[in-house]
This record gives sequence, structure tokens and C-alpha cells, in this order.
Amino acid sequence: MEIDIYFDGQLIYTSLKLTFRGKSKIIDKLVVDTGAAKSFISVDIVEDIDITYEDRDYITTVYGIGGPDNSFQKTVNCIGFGSQNFYNYSIDFGVFASEYGINGLIGLDLLRDSGVIIDLKNMKITEIE
Repeated sequence: MEIDIYFDGQLIYTSLKLTFRGKSKIIDKLVVDTGAAKSFISVDIVEDIDITYEDRDYITTVYGIGGPDNSFQKTVNCIGFGSQNFYNYSIDFGVFASEYGINGLIGLDLLRDSGVIIDLKNMKITEIE
């Protein structure tokens, strides 16, 4: 099965479904980033499903094109990526510069866990059955 992606001539984008405490949301405009060890979602895009920093969350430091920045790691009930669901999955949330027009990154953690093949010649991501 193929995962829906789009290529804007520079970056590959996809979506995922995130569920937290009974509230779900499809998050679009996520860059497929094989150079990112961890997936990272903008906290601004998930505040409507009540994902915010809480005392029990683990503070992390992320390093990107803007330099180091703090984020927090939270375990969500479910992440739906392609046809797969990952339950009690830890993912990083933080501030993502709005001028880039993206809502986060799909990093190697989720790409490896989902066992996908990224075909850059044909611009598609295929799930291994």
C-alpha cells in the first residue's frame, strides 16, 4: 500500500493522524525528513486537541536550521501513518518556525517503525506488507 505524499519541487510532504485523550486530528504538511532522527510536530497545530506541555513530559533539545531549541516529548494514544497504527507512541512537540509553512517532520523513528520504502525516482512511499 502506498502512503499519500506530495512533492513541491523541493520537499516531500505527507500526513498522519494523531489521537490524544480521545481527540483525533489529521496533521498535514509534514515533511518526510530522513535526516531527522525523531519526528517532530509543531505544538501550535495540536493545541486544539489539548496537546501542551505538562510537568511529567520529558524536555528535549532539538537541533535544526535555526539552531538548538527546546521541545517536549509526549506519549500519544495513537499515531496513524499510512495503514498502520502505533499505540502509546512517544513523539516530540515544540515550536516550529511558521515562515517555513510546515507543521513538522516525519523522522527516521516513524519511518523505520513503519517499515516503508521511499522511492525517490517515482516519488512514492510504499508500505512493506
